[in-house]
Amino acid sequence: MEKMLFDVRNNLVYLLILRWAALLHIAIISALGLDIGPPVIFLGLLAYVFVLTMFWGRVTDFVKGRPLLLHIDLFVAGALIAVTGGAWKSSYYVYAYTCLMVFPFFVSMRRSVMATVVFSAYYTLGLLASEGLVAGVIRNHQIDSLLSNYVAFFLVVLFFGYPACVMKKIETVKTSTAQMRTYIDETHILLEAAERQHSLTTRESEVLVLLHRGMTNAGIAATLYLSEKTVKNHLYSIYKKLGVRSRSEAMLQRLPAKL
Repeated sequence: MEKMLFDVRNNLVYLLILRWAALLHIAIISALGLDIGPPVIFLGLLAYVFVLTMFWGRVTDFVKGRPLLLHIDLFVAGALIAVTGGAWKSSYYVYAYTCLMVFPFFVSMRRSVMATVVFSAYYTLGLLASEGLVAGVIRNHQIDSLLSNYVAFFLVVLFFGYPACVMKKIETVKTSTAQMRTYIDETHILLEAAERQHSLTTRESEVLVLLHRGMTNAGIAATLYLSEKTVKNHLYSIYKKLGVRSRSEAMLQRLPAKL
């Protein structure tokens, strides 16, 4: 079976690998003594990704018909960044990006952009919930850094969304081409069958008609004033031209319209 270029389950495995890489990055930061936020957040996220890994196939198939469930993933990502210091400080920034990368593989580009708007809203709500962080942004004149974060969110979706859209279109074309190839092959088979039938001689056509009526060789011979041996010879020629091996297969062949 030809491997599909765009397959949600196969392509998202790479995103799952990126999530584990992001978690490894956070673990290394923690091992170096840097602040990654409350340990319970990291442990909870570790358990979440572990569950996704164990049941990835089932989760993927389930979400394919319910893409709105991806907003749970977005909410978790937006909250993670917001409560752990924002994009310029949070150790979960790279992980959160993988949640945005997922959307183009499940929904259209337009809906992916809309999902990014929702993600930005989650992120903003998380920032507002952390008064100290918001005050720090204003005090240190980091508004431009904050705005650049929102721009980065959309750039990530566009960067991953375009290849996803291209792969979807290529897969659609491949499917259409395969269907057309099947149609052409079936047409060739029908044309070859029609050609074989039209290559029958007049006597062979008469024998074939009587064969379709259920007559025995003796009955065909008596009707056409032939010997049974001659009928057998005609049947052998008919089988060969029709590409069949037995009397029953020959009876299943459609008779030419002229007969």
